[in-house]
Amino acid sequence: MVKRIGLLLLLVLVTFGLYAVDLWRLGLSPLLGSTPWLLLLVTLIDVAVISIALSRAAGADWPLAGRLALLIFGVKTAVVVVETIYLPDVLPLAWVPGLLVNGGVTALLLALAAVWLNGRWSGMPTTSYWFPWSTLSWRRWLATGLLWMVLFVASGLLVFQPVARALDRAAADAYLAAFTPENPMLILAFQAGRGLLWALLAWPFLNSLCGSGWRRGMVLGLLFAGLMGSSQLQAIDLLPDAIWPAHLAEVVVENFLFGLVVAWGLRPLPAKPTPCLAT
Repeated sequence: MVKRIGLLLLLVLVTFGLYAVDLWRLGLSPLLGSTPWLLLLVTLIDVAVISIALSRAAGADWPLAGRLALLIFGVKTAVVVVETIYLPDVLPLAWVPGLLVNGGVTALLLALAAVWLNGRWSGMPTTSYWFPWSTLSWRRWLATGLLWMVLFVASGLLVFQPVARALDRAAADAYLAAFTPENPMLILAFQAGRGLLWALLAWPFLNSLCGSGWRRGMVLGLLFAGLMGSSQLQAIDLLPDAIWPAHLAEVVVENFLFGLVVAWGLRPLPAKPTPCLAT
């Protein structure tokens, strides 16, 4: 038990160090100087959800670490980069190279450290298919993207707006009035594509999770909600102080539900029975 706690604390230190470094600019994260406690909170959330997910996953070594790295990169970086296409005022295109470099390296190193320090490194060579295309239902995968679009809209209407208005109606109304996209249908199309990419990058790790479809969805939802929710804590200055908790609640709810959607949409197709030969 003491060894286990020590390894988790070491993972927290490694993760905090990875988050504190800006590899693209060869410097340190601004949060380290302004709000180090917030960076520590982000670290604790991510280590907690990753460790819980690994306890429910099969496999070990590079295959497990690679699958986890893809998921972390997808949630923390890839789906954020997609948003630069239609939110250039908030996420400038000039940020994209730095996001990709920092996100990719951090995801890989974090996944390797998490697998090793959670006792999942055996050193035995293993091979397995990461993307078993023959088991994928393309219709359900496309439905996954559409359902993410629905969750994106519904959580904004049913979670963000009521909570934001309960916190500060004037600030919420001003924020919503200022957010007037020129082409809302284009944003919805981007959200559907974002959901498809997100699900695809999470698919290899989903295939590693044990248990029923419901339990796998719960674990995936916990990962999505935790990793994306902690990312929102790093960007709370992008929203008015009075209503940023409403956006955090929206993100946590929609991401958890999306984990259930992905587990349903990307579950393997039933095996086809082998035809009998006439004798």
